[in-house]
Parts: sequence; C-alpha cells; structure tokens
Amino acid sequence: IAKQFVRLLEPPPRRRVKTFRSMTPGADPDPGEALATFQGQLADLRDLVERSRGLDLGKVRFGSPFARLLRLSLGSSFDIVLAHNRRHLWLIRELMSGEGFPG
Repeated sequence: IAKQFVRLLEPPPRRRVKTFRSMTPGADPDPGEALATFQGQLADLRDLVERSRGLDLGKVRFGSPFARLLRLSLGSSFDIVLAHNRRHLWLIRELMSGEGFPG
C-alpha cells in the first residue's frame, strides 16, 4: 500500500488528490511564512532521519496519523513524506513558470 501511495504522490501528478480540510491553506497565505514552515519541517525530517540511524526502517512500525487502520514502516513514511515534498515543489515550479505569474 505504501509503495502505491508513493507512486500516487510522485510528480508529475497523475490525478488530483484532495487534501484534508485541516491542511488547506487560508484564503491569502503568506509566501514567506509558508517557506519558513516548510524549511522547519525539512529540518525536523532531517533530525528524524539522523535519529533513526541504526534502526531497521522496515521493522519499526506505527499507525498512520491520517488513516487509523493503516500501519506504516518508518522507511515507508520517509518515502511518503519525500514524495509528497517533491510533488509540492513540482507544482510550485509549474505555477511559477505559467503565464501571468505572479499575479
């Protein structure tokens, strides 16, 4: 299941994926604040990867915060987060290269 989810998230997007309401940005998000939040999340991820050094990433498992019945390995969760980040970065590049940007 995790590999299929990673495939779904990898850019370019093959289909639209609706986000959770709690994750939807406000009407007029601040780009600087969004970038600072993203950079902080990347630092947190880097810290988690460092702290997991020496663990069997396939055996350490936990419940998904988004689907209670789904249990993920630590390695799969890293794959999912990285694919999700690549998707967002791809979408941002597409937006910025479009006609009428910014505006």
